[in-house]
Amino acid sequence: MRKPNTHKANVRKPNILFQLCSDRGHLGFKDTTRNLVQLASDEEGLAYLEQHLPDSFADHGVNLTKSCLRQLRETGLGFYSFLYHRLYEGAEDPAIIRMEELRQELRIVLERLGHMPGECADRFLREVPPLNRSKHDAAAAYYDEALSNLIAERDSMLIARHGYSL
Repeated sequence: MRKPNTHKANVRKPNILFQLCSDRGHLGFKDTTRNLVQLASDEEGLAYLEQHLPDSFADHGVNLTKSCLRQLRETGLGFYSFLYHRLYEGAEDPAIIRMEELRQELRIVLERLGHMPGECADRFLREVPPLNRSKHDAAAAYYDEALSNLIAERDSMLIARHGYSL
């Protein structure tokens, strides 16, 4: 006889950060994003995460530790800026490619790094129509004025550095 719930043994645990910010998947994009951007000042949310995050990095999960939360709390930054600083702090000029400009910017970054794409890859980047493109509205349609203002306040450096607008 099989033990109860053993069929779920290989199912990944839900991302604890998403579960918190989305109220266990009940909130939509705007409210989930708002909660994520404001996480640094959400003491109750940070305390909850601190109870559930590991002391050291694991080979799975959200890739945050209790120590990371202390750093987030101290910065007061939006979550996206916090992650950006964690990933690229100390890098002189990280090569960031915007997904919406992937084909054009990939060629530029590869050239800058001295890795010219071969003829076939270059032709693919220039000529082949986009593949596996999802259908969605323009990014601005997903943000109301209040959320745009909040992100502009908390993540202004990131927005300015990479030429985004809300």
